[in-house]
Formats: sequence, C-alpha cells, structure tokens
Amino acid sequence: MTSRKFHAQQQKKITYKTFEISHPAIGVSRHVGGQFYSKTLTLKSGQQATFEPIQMKVSLPNMSEYGTLSMKVDIGRVGSQLKEKLRLIDDYNIATPNTETTPFTYREFVDGVETISFNMWVRDFVIDGQMVAIVASDDNPSAINVAKTYKVESFPGLAVLS
Repeated sequence: MTSRKFHAQQQKKITYKTFEISHPAIGVSRHVGGQFYSKTLTLKSGQQATFEPIQMKVSLPNMSEYGTLSMKVDIGRVGSQLKEKLRLIDDYNIATPNTETTPFTYREFVDGVETISFNMWVRDFVIDGQMVAIVASDDNPSAINVAKTYKVESFPGLAVLS
C-alpha cells in the first residue's frame, strides 16, 4: 500500500450499540453489544454510564400499520444473568400501572459519543430455552389491562391443573 492510499482511507469509527432497561424489580440494567469488557460511555447529558457486555442482535425498528414503532433485541446464551433479571420483572408484572412501566432506551455511540437515542417501553420478553428476546415498542403498555399471573405458590389449588 502506498503512502497516498494509506492517507486517503476513511477513518475507522467504532460503533457501540447499547440498551438500557429500568424497572423497580431490578433497578437500571445497561448493556453494550459485541464487547468482552464493560464500557464506560458519556451520555448526551454529560453523565458517565457503565454498560455491561452482552452478545446481542438488534433488529432495525419497524412501523406497524397502526403507526406503532417497535424493535426486537435478541440475546444469546451468554445473557443468562440478564435472563434471571427479566424473570424478576415478569414476576413483578411489567405493565402494572402504578410503576413507570418498563422503560427501554436504545443508544448508539460512535467513538464514545452518543449519536442515536430513543426511548420505548418493553412490550414483551420471549424466553426460549437459552435464548432471550426483548420486544420494545413506543406504545405505552400501561394502557392495557393485564391480569396478574396466578402461581401455585399463591394458589395451591392450581397444582391440580398442572
């Protein structure tokens, strides 16, 4: 490679894709994809935040026919600690109107500077064996009537049905 070609190349920029979930059952859980170590990045507010590494695949946001924006984050087997946290949220009931629902914030950082940020709500957790998927939407789930999940611990008579 000649010196001219070397200096004509575009700079390589490092992009970090992150997400944050906040809920009374688990507190704030921040994760960065494709990394092996925790990353401390500066938010637009100037506050520093530490994101834990996780292997994830983020789908591009899509718009439904009703104008609802949604996106899906797939997390591999490495995210087993996150899976346990998500189960705590599921036990707590994610759409209880008394809580702030479950905010989901997606951010992208280029060379450590926040470039993209949007807020959504967790719509659903899909736990399938070792894999986990988080579905987020801009439609507030607290407006939906959600019944509490009945468990055998609370209602022993349900043991007969299982």
